[in-house]
Amino acid sequence: MDRWKFLDVVSREQVPGNPISERKVRALIDLLRLPAAGRILDIARGRGEILVRTAQRWGVSAMGVDLSPFAVAHSRRAVSASGLHREDRDR
Repeated sequence: MDRWKFLDVVSREQVPGNPISERKVRALIDLLRLPAAGRILDIARGRGEILVRTAQRWGVSAMGVDLSPFAVAHSRRAVSASGLHREDRDR
């Protein structure tokens, strides 16, 4: 069994990828107080929902890293849907 596919299936319904409420996600992002020219890096970012929301909220540059091809594909769709600019750096 492909472990990345398994993880994608079991976490599919969890929007931020973790069992956390929308209210707590918004509160966490608001607490960051990032500067306008700030940059963030999210390692093992999963589907990238929190990364995308943080970049939108604070207007910062963001980079996410994940090994799962399913998570990367979902993140790319989330970035496209958000209207943020995406620069691929696959290696």
